[in-house]
Amino acid sequence: MINKISYFALCLAFFLVFSCVSKNKYVELENRMNETQAQLEEDKILFESGSVKVKPKGQEVLLKLADSFRDREDQKIAVEGHTDNVQIGSALLDRFPTNWELSAARATAVVRFLQEKGNIAPERLTASGFSFYRPVATNETPEDRKQNRRIEIILVPER
Repeated sequence: MINKISYFALCLAFFLVFSCVSKNKYVELENRMNETQAQLEEDKILFESGSVKVKPKGQEVLLKLADSFRDREDQKIAVEGHTDNVQIGSALLDRFPTNWELSAARATAVVRFLQEKGNIAPERLTASGFSFYRPVATNETPEDRKQNRRIEIILVPER
């Protein structure tokens, strides 16, 4: 069962970060069976195209999230990287041969940021890359592809 206090704290963190930019949809929050999930759009808030460096606005969001996660030691934090189905550009092929590498590198960048700057215990963190194999939209239009380029942060109760 989801801890309602934890969910409230996560909602509050999102509200604090986005109260000034409520017209733009940067983060989506969802409750699943026994997990709380935050979905962050990569383009707008986390990364520039082809980059794994977290943008300043993304750092601000992640720090707010870390504040709400830090004391919830009974929950693991799974960070998932997702991409659209567009092939990696030739300038980036040496570094990221496929979207698998890019999605995994971005998830790892978020995990490292949460550990190093957000002071989250590393034992609680995992990073996974899913490339374009778990889309939330069709990839047929630019808007659909944008929805698929995302980071998901999932709070999972300790087993």
